[in-house]
Amino acid sequence: LMKLDMALNEVNIVKLNKSTSDGGGGGGIDVNKLQEIRQGLAARRAAQLPKLVSCLAKEITDSSSEQESSDTSEEASIDFQYGDCDSFLEELNELYSYSEAPDLCDNYSAFSERVASCCCSTNSWKLFDRKQMEHFIFSLLQEFEIVSQERRLAALKCLAYLLQGAFMECKSADELSEMVICNVVVAVECGVWPALCMLFHMEADSSLVITDADNRTSKDGQSLRLVLICMYTIVETVRRLDGEVDKLLLRQRFVQELSEQRADTSLVSVLLDMILKYCSGSAPYYPIRKLLLLLWKVLLLTLGGWKELREMKVQKRLAHGLHCGWEDTVSTACTMQPLPAGTTLAKGTGDVEPAVPVPTGRLRPPPPRRQLANCAAEFDDSSYCQTETSLGEETVTADEVEAADMLAAATGKPPDSPRAEQEAGAGARRCRVSAAGGERRLPWSTKIRRVDVLAFLQMERRKFFGYTLAEDEVSTAGLPLPIRESIAALRRHQYTSLAEVQIAREKLLQKYRFSQREVIDDVGSAAVEQLYRAVVPNVQQLAIGLVKVLFASAPSSKGKSDAVNLVHEVISVQTDHKCSNNDPSSSSPADIVDTPEALRLNLDVNRQKEIIVKATAALLLLMLKHFKLNHVYQFELLAQQLVFANCIPLIVKFFDQNVLAYVQSSNELPQLNYCQCALAFSSVGLRLPARFHQTLLETAATDSRQTSGSHPPANHFLWRNLFTLINLLRLLNKLAKWKHGRTMMLVVYKSAPILKRALRVRHMLLQLYALKLLKAQTKYLGKQWRKSNMELMSAIYRNVRHRLNDDWAYGNEVQSKSWDFQTEESNLMIEIDNFNCRRYGNLFGALRKTPSMAAIADVVFEDLQPYDNDVMSVLRKPFIFSQRFKRNYQQWLEHEVFQLNIDWDQLLQ
Repeated sequence: LMKLDMALNEVNIVKLNKSTSDGGGGGGIDVNKLQEIRQGLAARRAAQLPKLVSCLAKEITDSSSEQESSDTSEEASIDFQYGDCDSFLEELNELYSYSEAPDLCDNYSAFSERVASCCCSTNSWKLFDRKQMEHFIFSLLQEFEIVSQERRLAALKCLAYLLQGAFMECKSADELSEMVICNVVVAVECGVWPALCMLFHMEADSSLVITDADNRTSKDGQSLRLVLICMYTIVETVRRLDGEVDKLLLRQRFVQELSEQRADTSLVSVLLDMILKYCSGSAPYYPIRKLLLLLWKVLLLTLGGWKELREMKVQKRLAHGLHCGWEDTVSTACTMQPLPAGTTLAKGTGDVEPAVPVPTGRLRPPPPRRQLANCAAEFDDSSYCQTETSLGEETVTADEVEAADMLAAATGKPPDSPRAEQEAGAGARRCRVSAAGGERRLPWSTKIRRVDVLAFLQMERRKFFGYTLAEDEVSTAGLPLPIRESIAALRRHQYTSLAEVQIAREKLLQKYRFSQREVIDDVGSAAVEQLYRAVVPNVQQLAIGLVKVLFASAPSSKGKSDAVNLVHEVISVQTDHKCSNNDPSSSSPADIVDTPEALRLNLDVNRQKEIIVKATAALLLLMLKHFKLNHVYQFELLAQQLVFANCIPLIVKFFDQNVLAYVQSSNELPQLNYCQCALAFSSVGLRLPARFHQTLLETAATDSRQTSGSHPPANHFLWRNLFTLINLLRLLNKLAKWKHGRTMMLVVYKSAPILKRALRVRHMLLQLYALKLLKAQTKYLGKQWRKSNMELMSAIYRNVRHRLNDDWAYGNEVQSKSWDFQTEESNLMIEIDNFNCRRYGNLFGALRKTPSMAAIADVVFEDLQPYDNDVMSVLRKPFIFSQRFKRNYQQWLEHEVFQLNIDWDQLLQ
């Protein structure tokens, strides 16, 4: 080792001589310069600055820094508010493809004909009073029950025009939004939703009659598309109702109506079944975008969004006696600042260490703070040193620091310490601690798991006594005082998750089946249980299907014969005979800009892919979050099936693109959006609608060509694409968290440089989840990678929550083998199967995978409970009726009591 060290020193001296001769024109080492470097390095070391702290930035004046600043000026901070979804009108815009713009005129024509046939006093919907509106909607509901498909289609078009806000009488976007809300409220109160559900089941079954997909046109699925448009508009509008008491009651009744449906005929079950048929290829003509959007919004309405998830999590933790004072990730990240734009890290590179500023004045070293990397510090990195006077700073590169170390080793003289110059002159800069009220700290409180505390305690027992005490977390007798204080500090930061409580409870239920009874939480569990029972029979096919949809919607994917067909929904009637079944986006650029219709088709296909990815990612993340809150093994089932379907490499491949360009995507024709197009039709009074639509298309194509060559503004972003990227990173974190085998998949697929490039998008929430994924891989990437990415390590230290006893910055993972990861997944699969068999084995026979599981599932544990056979005692117990039964009590009396002849004497005998 000594010989190797001497050889490396000789090589470094040769490099230093060469660099000095090239820079200064001389052939020797500038001793004065090296002395200055040595003094600056000594000042840094005497200040005891932590290694993971990036020093104060300095203005760089050379030409390379000017180029970097010009590059980073394009990466301005993005003003993006993360939430459940986008604004109301934007969500409605994404429901429609650009090829459906002419259908708006058809809907208005159907409404005009219907008004004329009903002999109404006026053809203006705004002039109708409430009774006339209800009478008109009731007449449409009667048309839904007629056998003639043409009359049902005309009634659907008329209803769609009303739910679209009666746009021909609106002059602004705000007026259109108000009309949509008003008409949806009237329609729901008139009972439109059950009629639409009946039509939806009928159209879904009738669509399977035409089995030849090549002979289908866009007219064949028009009824199904109109039903989905009406249902989506109602769900999205009711989901946003707030303020007035009547609207809140309407929303509550609507949610109850959705939740009280039968499990096999519920809307969620039918939508999942249609998505499975689409992904399997048996129904490729289904409008997959509308199906995914409707399913996502129905789950948002019945289960709740991110805000409801936080509230339910707090309630469940309080119910289990757990602490609730921990920071919420999304809420805290929205208050943090993104990474600096001028660094190599924000540019997605970080291969070369940047120059670091070194103070040249006197410093007063603060106390040692080496433990800051593993605990919640009271100070931020920028508050270690505060200047009293402005002095010049000198930048020292890594080569110069290494040269100073070499010179000190060669001369045998240690670097000069600034303590020796403590009495020399004024203008010195000293480190001082600011007032307690103005201090900054790391944004997260540190955590530690129960298993880590127990492992530390057992390690200390083995170290001092030579033996361990299994499952004993209390006894500390005989341990030294510093060890006991360390254990007390660990317990103060111990975090017990709901998953740990649920796993411990499940072990008791599996071990003591007859003496232990399961109590299901009432906090939001009914709707989640209904969803899980709809998902669990076909969870493997569902995971594979959704991953196939994600793969086909990726920007880098090409049109293949075995991929799902995403183009059927965006091809208009006029272009049905012009387009083949291949993906138009895979054609050459010269072919897609020849005509306005071709440009519209290309942008519509790309827009279709972006919306499908947005809906799929949000749907998967929402299901995983609710499953994990309800029971951890429900979450693990879906997560494991997604991993088996290669969801992790797919998401990594999705980010292997120009992420900044994807965020600033221009696959939009604003003139053809639903809102703008409807208002444009209203402005011209629907004179010559076909010619006007062609003019509108040509105008949009001209504007798109003019803006395609120019660079977007620095802070420009497309909401849905940034929302998609954040959800995909959150989904990847959910799949890989605390799973070493899945983390190794990230390492094997070389996700580290891909995630570093994603940091170019200057939004803290996206950067935070990317940094969390990078932090999980640092143990596997090796020391050399960490050494060359110190700026990235510093960003992880400042922005990501730390776990006590987690040596993420310096430790190496060398003890894990590939078969260990397989064993981990196999054990998890066994635990999931046992949970499903115990809880749902009597409902689904496929969950009984072994004879022992089948025998246990056949046992009805309710029969083993004490049975009350006293008639009077049973009659005294109050019976709680559902709201649905109370609403239909008169009908129940009519059908079950008055119309039935009951021989009471025989019944009592």
